[in-house]
Formats: sequence, C-alpha cells, structure tokens
Amino acid sequence: MSDSLDQIQLNFVPNEDRLLLKLRGGDKLYRAWVTRRYLKLLLPVLQGVHPTTGERFAEPPAVEAALDQQLTPEKQPPLEQSADSSPLVYPLGKAPILLTEAQYDTPGKRLILKPARGQGIVLPYTPEVNHMLLKLIYQVLPSTQWALEEEILSPMPQALQ
Repeated sequence: MSDSLDQIQLNFVPNEDRLLLKLRGGDKLYRAWVTRRYLKLLLPVLQGVHPTTGERFAEPPAVEAALDQQLTPEKQPPLEQSADSSPLVYPLGKAPILLTEAQYDTPGKRLILKPARGQGIVLPYTPEVNHMLLKLIYQVLPSTQWALEEEILSPMPQALQ
C-alpha cells in the first residue's frame, strides 16, 4: 500500500470467527482476514518484538498524549459505503486475503502483512498506524471470545485507554 492511509477498520465477523481488516487509501480498498493465530503473530510485531524469538527489533512507536485523542477509533459505516461517490479499486481483489505472516522491514520501517501466496499489504511502521491498529484490536477483542488477554496480551497500556 504505497498510497497514504486514510482509514482503518477492524470488525469481528462471527460466521467466519475472524477479524476483517479494511484499509483505505484514496480510492483503493484493501481487505484482509485476521485469524486468532495471525493476531498472535501480529501483536508482538506491533509492539516491536519478534513473535517467535521474543527479541526486540524496534522500539514500539509511541504516540504523544495530545495526538492520542485524534486517533480514537470511531464507529463508521463500512468503507465500501463512504460518502465519496468515486468507484473503489480493489488492488488485491474484492475478496479479502487471508493473512499468514507479519514482517518488519528494518531499512524501510515498514510493516508487511502477507498472505501465503500473492501480494500483501505494506504499511508504514509509524506511531500513528501502530497506535490505531492496537487500539482497534483492543476494542474488538472482547467480542471475539478468543481469550487472548491472558495468553498474549498484557493489560491495555495506559496510552491506549
């Protein structure tokens, strides 16, 4: 995703027992399934820790308190139903991709969300993007009943409350 990131949405889809991640930049909409297993890989990466070795590869980007209020997730209509009348483009196809791997690109400071095959989603590893993703995850997790709180999540950081 080389364009600027305008909106992020994360919703639990009970029939699929997955999270649906939607990212919109301009007229491009990227959709991806996030499974329980994948979330266990993604959360440490968002916090700057390698998911299997536990080794810190980057300091987790921190957001200033003043900026935190601007990054509070709000309930919005689905990104496909935006007020903008221009048609959407689906670079990865209309069907959501199934994410299987999360990588951190050190030189480019990018977060790469990859499916088993094909093109993935590249996001900037910035305080704003990480903060929003973490907030959305903490917001939607209780509805999943995945019980990840004890397994991989520490209590919600004060900065995310």
